[in-house]
Amino acid sequence: RSAAPPPPNSTVYLFGATEPQLVPTENTPAGELLQIPVIVAVCGTVPPPETVGVNSVQREREEIRPMRDFKMGWAPVVPEGVKG
Repeated sequence: RSAAPPPPNSTVYLFGATEPQLVPTENTPAGELLQIPVIVAVCGTVPPPETVGVNSVQREREEIRPMRDFKMGWAPVVPEGVKG
């Protein structure tokens, strides 16, 4: 399935992270903790929110925090040959 074309005058914002996953391996049948890369792309005419929801099994509820607290942020992507 192909994605819908971006709206006119839109910007693509990228966010990269890793997500830990317990993966069985040949050397560790019970599982080895591997960091799986994750890339999120958001296309729009306004920047995405500068907040992140923090949650885990151990937490009672989700906490919303500014991305800067984690030294994180969105980066606009300008393809080569396109003036931004």
